[in-house]
Amino acid sequence: MTLNILRWRGGSGGDMLLKLISESAEMHTNVKIQSGVSDQGGVLLDFSHLHADRLTQVDCIALDYKYQPSIDPVLLKQELDDIVATEQLWWLKSHYYEQNFYTKHIVDIVVEDSLLPFAVAGNINKTTTLSIDFNPLVSKITDTNVRYQYAIYNVAKDFVCPHNTSRTISLTQLLAGWDRLCQTLKLFGITLNIELKNFYENWIRLNKQYLPTSVYQHLVQSQYYDVDHPNLTLVERYCLLALTGQKFQLLDKTSK
Repeated sequence: MTLNILRWRGGSGGDMLLKLISESAEMHTNVKIQSGVSDQGGVLLDFSHLHADRLTQVDCIALDYKYQPSIDPVLLKQELDDIVATEQLWWLKSHYYEQNFYTKHIVDIVVEDSLLPFAVAGNINKTTTLSIDFNPLVSKITDTNVRYQYAIYNVAKDFVCPHNTSRTISLTQLLAGWDRLCQTLKLFGITLNIELKNFYENWIRLNKQYLPTSVYQHLVQSQYYDVDHPNLTLVERYCLLALTGQKFQLLDKTSK
């Protein structure tokens, strides 16, 4: 396909994947990616070319969720129609989940239950989710400890929402090593540049801090969702809470 819309929720490795794709093929995209990775494991982006008063709809789908309410689906479809008409290869970054057109062009990064804490912890540590400006709902929560836990729960809940696309790349495939990732992307017509292997492996190294514990993985595998297990991290406990569909509750009443 000439148009591919790579869609993910922050924390699930999408910027890393898009960098590998964009530097391995003659293609166009809607973001500028730098060469570095932060200590938190986030791929560095360049927003210097964007101006708030001149954002296109295609710009907005690549930005933080706070830009999503301003997206006009009609205008977005028009812009995507124009992109398709160019007959050039495009891979667009998207955080926009309200789209019900061009679905066949969407490639969703899917987070399995066993790796849910990885994505949630990555989101919390690498994005602006915790800021009041990002999520106005949390501005009413004055206790920072409660605000922190409420954010974790809501991120986890967002991740367990089902996707409605057939073209997917799993988080397991992203984390499985260079050779496995190369095999996965060949299914999408992308041959990765071997010179990017060091970048990928450095990203893996910095993101190992978010991998779930063996206790969490065992509980998910056995479908025994014990949110009070003493050997779970706080993120893992909220992941289990979200997986069981329970409402928010304060799992740690001590300070953060």
